[in-house]
Amino acid sequence: MVDVSESDIVEALRAIMARRKLKLADLAKSLDIPYRSLQNYMYKKARMPLDVYVRLCSLLGVTADYPIQGRFRLEHHDLQQAMIEVFGEEFFNSIDFDEYLRWTMTPKRERDPARIRRTAGSFAVQIAGEYDQLRELNIKPDDPEA
Repeated sequence: MVDVSESDIVEALRAIMARRKLKLADLAKSLDIPYRSLQNYMYKKARMPLDVYVRLCSLLGVTADYPIQGRFRLEHHDLQQAMIEVFGEEFFNSIDFDEYLRWTMTPKRERDPARIRRTAGSFAVQIAGEYDQLRELNIKPDDPEA
């Protein structure tokens, strides 16, 4: 569990807005709420209702947990299991990693459930890291000169 205050969440939202160069007036209009209300939420003069928070996150292109977690999160175990289901146990059972996490296919070997989970887990960590980086790029302004 992440220990984060309401103030931290609002600051995270403001940082996303700044990176995207979004204006409160435009967001308030898109949210169909008064500008003054959004301004009060964003300057911590009033508590933001949950429905406004969820819709604002959606407008900003982030999941509702992003301002809380500080990063995009794929659930490691779920991703690992999904990869095993999609690619199959045989695929992950036939992969070896070197010390630099480069992988190679090996000849067919006896089924090893621990190897399958470990290998799929290594892939999941790499994919989740790339996913985080790509999502972070998506919350930055499209045009850095704008």
